[in-house]
Amino acid sequence: MSYERLTDKEFLDLIFSKGDKLGEDFLKEARKRRDSILPYLRDIVLDERNYQREDEGFWGVVHAVHLLGILEDKEGIEALFSALEYSDKYNISWIWEALPECFLRIGKTSLPKLMEYLKNNNDIPKNLTVMESIWNLYERFPEERLHIEKFFLNLLNDASVDPEIKGYIIADFAKMGRSDLKPLFDRLFERGEIDLKTVTPNDIDNFLKQRPEMPTFIVEIEKFYSKEAIEERQERWREEKELEFIDFLLENYNKIGRNEPCPCGSGKKFKKCHLPIIEAKRRELAETRERLNKLMENAAVISVLKETEMKMRQILAKQDKAYLFKEIEKNIIEAARASNEEFIERGMSYYLQPIFDKLEFQNENEAEEFSGFLMDYWNAIIYLYKGFGDYSH
Repeated sequence: MSYERLTDKEFLDLIFSKGDKLGEDFLKEARKRRDSILPYLRDIVLDERNYQREDEGFWGVVHAVHLLGILEDKEGIEALFSALEYSDKYNISWIWEALPECFLRIGKTSLPKLMEYLKNNNDIPKNLTVMESIWNLYERFPEERLHIEKFFLNLLNDASVDPEIKGYIIADFAKMGRSDLKPLFDRLFERGEIDLKTVTPNDIDNFLKQRPEMPTFIVEIEKFYSKEAIEERQERWREEKELEFIDFLLENYNKIGRNEPCPCGSGKKFKKCHLPIIEAKRRELAETRERLNKLMENAAVISVLKETEMKMRQILAKQDKAYLFKEIEKNIIEAARASNEEFIERGMSYYLQPIFDKLEFQNENEAEEFSGFLMDYWNAIIYLYKGFGDYSH
């Protein structure tokens, strides 16, 4: 396509009308017009209405974000942070994937605002995008590494920082092979300051054994405009449409007569066209659902186990008795392994009372809170070992 006769406005209107089909020729022309189109691109990304466009109109902001990064717009930081907020709000994953590299292309001038955002924001998905952006800058600019490390270490030592974020930070350090920080990781786990659903001590040990790698996220945003990427997206849309049609047939299975024309438009009867496929799919889904229910039940137990461990560790740490958690774990596992006769003879207090004897609670509420977490932890362990028990909170 020839772009020479188009005004800048007409040229940029293409990002809204051509969907995801604009290719390398479009990108080449955008580079030529860099200085004149950058202000328009910022305005497009800053306007929330562009994220709400129907049909393929939302591709306009996807293109605009990619172009701000590719064209290395030093004045585009505010626009990219707007893209971070709006793409999360309207669930546009193409933007999430591009942002870490876009901030990198802008350069280290984006670092202070990225750090400020991560420190003051508690939204985990957006924070992960920001963390990837910071690690990209860490790799590209060696002179900033000590500054960035100090920043992350300060977050780890800040009691107000979400345990989930701390979990992602220590996982990144471990993937980098930072065994020198292992004592810090152990202390954070012991004090219940790491979300165990995010990362566990075993995960950290495994990361440290692997070949070190940087926790960067680079997708090479120019490839978005390659012929191969465009064809891959088109195939994805075709597959999604087919899946949507299958879902439609599954939902309306009992409403379509066997001898009626198949809804796909082939002209064949339903029983001679998509019906055998749908019946096989229904059998497959029934089998899968049964397996998933069991997996989800086990996952729920493990989630309770990890959550209550973290909460108990936090309470124990306030009493400077974090070491007692190992005794709690040991005693409950001993109870789970005991025969029914042995357990009935001893009773629950045999396993738990020695722990309570070593604790000092400031008030009844604190004691009840700890007891609640302890019982949830107990029930989860019993369920995992014996296959029964009430593990819900």
